[in-house]
Amino acid sequence: MNELPSHTALDTHSPIRNAQDMHRRWSVLVGAPGFSGRELWYGFISADGDMAPVLPTIADLPRTPDPVLLDKLMYVCRQVLDECGFDDGSVAILLARPGSGRVEANDADWARGLLDAARSAEIRMQPIHLASDHDVRVIAPDDLVGPTGGVR
Repeated sequence: MNELPSHTALDTHSPIRNAQDMHRRWSVLVGAPGFSGRELWYGFISADGDMAPVLPTIADLPRTPDPVLLDKLMYVCRQVLDECGFDDGSVAILLARPGSGRVEANDADWARGLLDAARSAEIRMQPIHLASDHDVRVIAPDDLVGPTGGVR
C-alpha cells in the first residue's frame, strides 16, 4: 500500500460534498502516482460528507472482477455503513494499477461490477476513481460504454 503523503492533513478533514471534492481527496490520499500492482482502496463517507479515518485496501487485485470478491466487499461495506453510523452515507472506491491513465477494458469491467454489486446491496456510491502511474481520474459513464455505444 502507498504511504500517505505528509501533507494529507491539509485536505483530509474538509467535507466531501460533490464529485470534485471526492477527486481532490483521492488525489491527496494517493500522493505521487505510481503503483507496483493492482489494488482497490475503499472508504466510507457520512451523510455530512466526513470520510472515515480508515482506508482499507485489497492488494493483488485480479485483472478481471471476481463476483465472489465483489459480493463479499459489498457485504462488508453494508455492515460498516449500518453499524458505524454511516447508514445514510456512501462508499468511495479507487482502483489503482501501474500503467497508463487511460481507462482500459478491465478497469471498466471492474467499475461495472462494483456498481452492479453496490446496487444489489443498496449501497450509494461515490464516483469510482482510477489511479495509475500518471494521475488520478474518475471512471466516467462514457468510459463504461464501447465505441459503438454498447457496454464494453
